[in-house]
Amino acid sequence: MALHRIDPRGLPADPFLTTVRRRHPDVDIVLLPPPPAAAPSLSSDPSARAGDEPVAAAHVRSAGAAVDAAAESLRGWIPEADLDLAWRPGGVAGTVQRSVVARAVRPDGAELLDRLRTALRGAGWETHGRATALIARARPLTLVGSVVPSTGQLLVRITG
Repeated sequence: MALHRIDPRGLPADPFLTTVRRRHPDVDIVLLPPPPAAAPSLSSDPSARAGDEPVAAAHVRSAGAAVDAAAESLRGWIPEADLDLAWRPGGVAGTVQRSVVARAVRPDGAELLDRLRTALRGAGWETHGRATALIARARPLTLVGSVVPSTGQLLVRITG
């Protein structure tokens, strides 16, 4: 890549660069081109979009299978819940994450969360929260649950 001097007036109209240039005319400002965009994947397999490395794909499939199994277990805890299983964008660019969301109206929602907290803790999960909220983690899964006691609205999300 060859470097070329440009006229300072040709700098982008960026307030930061303008201020730096005005305050420090002796400083050379180097602007690099943006990285090339990755070609979009046409694959329907979400693990293929998580990266080309076989390890990354295997991790996505493993976490996805764990979420699917947790969804079936969740159906046993909240049989009347509407379950929404989906692949969602992950926390890092170019990654995906499997998740399930269970929604239900239960007058005993707070008690259910407490029983769920006790069961998860007994199974080795790290749990936090209070009577109306629950956060639990057991790699690769994270469970977040909440209930509105006045209405019985219960929401449980498991991601992996």
